[in-house]
Amino acid sequence: MTLRLPDPRGSRAVLIGTSRYTDSKLPDLLAVRNNLEVLQELLTSETLGSFSPQRCTMVLDAVDPRSVCGTIREAGMTATDTLLVYFSGHGVLNEDLTELHLALTDTDESDLRWTSIPFQAVREVFEASPCPKKVLILDCCHSGQVLDSLMGVRAESPEMWRIRGTHILTSSARDLPSYAPTGERYTAFSGELIRLLRDGLPDRPELLTLSELYAPLSKALVHSGYPEPRQQGSDGYAQLGLVRNRAAVTRAGSNPDAQTEDLGPGTTSAIRDEEIRFGPNRAFARVRRWGIGVPVYLMLLAVLVTNMPAEGDHLDPTDPHQWAAVLSVVGP
Repeated sequence: MTLRLPDPRGSRAVLIGTSRYTDSKLPDLLAVRNNLEVLQELLTSETLGSFSPQRCTMVLDAVDPRSVCGTIREAGMTATDTLLVYFSGHGVLNEDLTELHLALTDTDESDLRWTSIPFQAVREVFEASPCPKKVLILDCCHSGQVLDSLMGVRAESPEMWRIRGTHILTSSARDLPSYAPTGERYTAFSGELIRLLRDGLPDRPELLTLSELYAPLSKALVHSGYPEPRQQGSDGYAQLGLVRNRAAVTRAGSNPDAQTEDLGPGTTSAIRDEEIRFGPNRAFARVRRWGIGVPVYLMLLAVLVTNMPAEGDHLDPTDPHQWAAVLSVVGP
């Protein structure tokens, strides 16, 4: 497989997250909103990303499982190069612990079938999609449960369940939770993934592949006391690049985004994130300057033309009295 970024003309991304829940058994995960917004910015960045903003859909705090499944299905059937599906939120197992369900805002743990997204529905979309390259990233409890069933490696699974061209990255093993640390900007898994996508990896290639990301991602999470993520792929698609490596671009002498450049060793990642999302909008500043400057210039020009000396008179550019008479029309 040739190493390259997804073709933005034929690639689709669906970023799904649930930050608020009506079921008291499912606590709110406010960091999920930040996960989705910043991942969307990174994936669609002109300097780092590879997805078109018009083809990267964010679904936040949805209540209707059927609608969300329809969004995933539409993306899967129209993507001709790469399909990326990401979910962040609560993952709930059914009563016999055999099926993972992705929880939405109105998910009821006593009625998972009709109020959540059974992973079976996502699996069917991946099976039916003609897209040659598919990526699934799950940041939820028990996310590792999907690995064997999706890739068809269980002894009792028929060959029809094998989905070629798919790479899966999960935040934990099938029997472990995932974490959203209190007071943190992101969930634990997605926060480390965002940091790697945003800051890059020194001494690595220009494109950050899934396989390049996994080792440092796993090391950082385990070092912080969180579960080790899991990955599984087929057909060599672990070599699929997701974003450009910022560290490699900077090493080559180019700054891809002045708003996200390193502000020094004392600057935290959280501060840099705030600058990415809430930094000054330079395009707006330019428009504002021109919007003010051009009308003022035209007004002064009109006043000067109107007050030009009559024929035969002479305007002495060195005479302050003549200029004062002209500019007095403009006022203070």
